[in-house]
Amino acid sequence: MAERRKRVTVRVSYAPDDPMIPVILRAFRVAEGTRELRGSGNLLNEPALVKEYLAGLHGDDSQEQTGALYLNARNRLIRHDPEVYRGTLDRAVVEPREILKRALLCNAVGIILYHNHPSGDPTPSREDREFTRRVSASAEAVGLRLLDHIVVGSAGCVSFREVGLL
Repeated sequence: MAERRKRVTVRVSYAPDDPMIPVILRAFRVAEGTRELRGSGNLLNEPALVKEYLAGLHGDDSQEQTGALYLNARNRLIRHDPEVYRGTLDRAVVEPREILKRALLCNAVGIILYHNHPSGDPTPSREDREFTRRVSASAEAVGLRLLDHIVVGSAGCVSFREVGLL
């Protein structure tokens, strides 16, 4: 039997120039998207599905940000970490250790790493490619798999797996 969900609308008064409004709205988008992914039963084994989900959440971010989707052995979402690291306008320096630690703590088998390019151009940089190689090798050493690394920009998304970089 199909589950019926009730949609709740909350009205909040706020000052139009309140700097927290974009942060709160983004948190709601992430929560709603994660709930939909978990509840849909969709497998996250298709780059197109993951790219569509991430583009809606991170395509217009003004700071570079790195996140991760942690998956079980059947490629179903266990945990979404939308902000493993928040960087500057053009850089987010992240160590593989933090990503792997979070994956191991939630008993993940696979990781889909992602970050945005505030410039809008989702073309992976040399640093992106090197970082992906480091995370992939580190993950393999502890029994995890880096399934994909997706770069999100307002002009679209690039999947390392789809373009043969992983």
